[in-house]
Amino acid sequence: MPVDDTIDTWADDLIGRRFERIARSTPEKTASVDGDREYAYRELNESANRLACRLLDAHGDGDEPVALLLEHATPMLVAFLGAVKAGKIATPLDPSWPIARLAWMVENSGGSVIVSNRRNESFARELAGVSRFVIILESLESEQPTVDPQQPFSPDRPAYLLYSSGSTGHPKGIVHTHRTALHNIGIYTGQLRIGEADRLTWLHSPSFSSAWAEILAALLNGATICPWDIRSRGLSGLGDWHNRLGVTVVNWAPSPFRRFMETLRGSPGLLTPRLLVLGSEPVTKRDWELFCAHFPDDCRMVNRLGATEVNNYRMHFLDKSSEPNEAVIPAGYPVPGKDLLLVDDAGQLVETGAVGQIVIRSRFCSPGYWRDEELTRQAFRTDPADPAMRIYRTGDLGLLRSDGCLEFHGRADHQVKIRGVRIEIGEIENALTHHESVREAAVVARPDSDDTLRLVAYVVAQEQQLEARQLRQDLLTTLPSSMIPDLFVFVESLPMTETGKLDRAALPAPSFSRPQSSNGQSVAERDETASRTPLERRLATIWCDVLQLEAIGIHESFFDRGWDSLRALAMFARIQMEFGKNLPLTSLLERPTIAELAQLLN
Repeated sequence: MPVDDTIDTWADDLIGRRFERIARSTPEKTASVDGDREYAYRELNESANRLACRLLDAHGDGDEPVALLLEHATPMLVAFLGAVKAGKIATPLDPSWPIARLAWMVENSGGSVIVSNRRNESFARELAGVSRFVIILESLESEQPTVDPQQPFSPDRPAYLLYSSGSTGHPKGIVHTHRTALHNIGIYTGQLRIGEADRLTWLHSPSFSSAWAEILAALLNGATICPWDIRSRGLSGLGDWHNRLGVTVVNWAPSPFRRFMETLRGSPGLLTPRLLVLGSEPVTKRDWELFCAHFPDDCRMVNRLGATEVNNYRMHFLDKSSEPNEAVIPAGYPVPGKDLLLVDDAGQLVETGAVGQIVIRSRFCSPGYWRDEELTRQAFRTDPADPAMRIYRTGDLGLLRSDGCLEFHGRADHQVKIRGVRIEIGEIENALTHHESVREAAVVARPDSDDTLRLVAYVVAQEQQLEARQLRQDLLTTLPSSMIPDLFVFVESLPMTETGKLDRAALPAPSFSRPQSSNGQSVAERDETASRTPLERRLATIWCDVLQLEAIGIHESFFDRGWDSLRALAMFARIQMEFGKNLPLTSLLERPTIAELAQLLN
């Protein structure tokens, strides 16, 4: 797509129509690469048309939500495109999430259709119950026509619905129209100069907005999208995969990016992309140093700042000559169509050089939160000076320099970003306090020795023998793994202020190396059996390096010693390098100790 294509042209279009024009002009060009399988634009378009026709024939031309229960792979692209071509509201759901959470989303969305595939069919039918239809993509191969559906509707029709962590104890749905979504992709295209020769990574869950920025930037520009599911495939081999496919644009959240860089230790080769895009959490000078060490001289690094409600609103471009002075890289400069204001608690503009809450003024904000008028009123309002403009309070804090560059100063509320995932503390606290063995709970984000934010839960137990392992397993039935606290600290009571509110600042500093049970005994002290064989000693060395421990017993669970999903990935990457064995991450659930893992390796 030409880089001089205007933002207004993008915003006045429809996602499906734009994709159809690309498919007609380059039908045999590769649209996506899944493992060894390549999908041409023609194939992707025809498959999406079959689904669109099925939806229109059976469910009419209304704009109801359609749940897409599909893994991180090309079938999700087919389902998304088919839904938006039919004028439906595509609602991507991650099959790895707990069924209770997915069931709540399906019910809240109010749609009557779940689209899935053979792999997830039984799960989809369980979610659907007796009141919803299930469409299996493979069953459409010979049933429906492959022509583009000619559905006329406005760019202001809702295009997709994404659920993110919510402060009320349930996820909140964020809606985007074709206009707001395409405006963001137009910005992305222009700022990053994306064209047909590009190949973009897809590393994030399809339930997150950052995934769709990459997917649509590729598919609506005639480029190629390259999915890699980190949860199932790990980090080992990812660098070679980048270079083998000729990836040109890589998008990471900083925390997993740092873990990925650890897997390249001792590797003489460089990654080959022309752009490294980082965002979703603060980007540091250390990230820039890793970029300089592992990427070619003509590559550029991009720090982007945005929110699902308004998409990207700041970008900062750096190269190897930039030499940033700050520990945290500034969020950068404006993008078209997104005005930024900084206000105090009273809603008044702050002075230049002062920290204030970031407020975005734009024609291209989300219409609001799905089926939640009160939450929408709290976060959004119409600009009285221009009814076409929406104003959104992000909850982020920032400082504007005299040259217009924005410094990011964290959150003003209890929302945090952990490993690039936006998390509402209230949803985790709600899940904990509804546990039958928990009297009270509070959750905070604390930096570890690497300055990586990690979730810490402070728990007042109903019984004496409640343990972190039991709590973690129970929480996994209602929360995704990204929201499970890394550490559980059991306390007799939670500190309160004089007014009777929780005093988060008075919560005791945690130790990430010694988790406790509710009776105060350190779980780690219960078993310090030393390694018995050379294999166990090598594994113990890896575990201590990854978990930042001085020692570990061979019968201690990885989940009780400061785990998180990125550390699990890093550990398996080290095992791959040292032993030449590419173990699936699921093996850690079945064999979480050194003794058990050594047995598996043998």
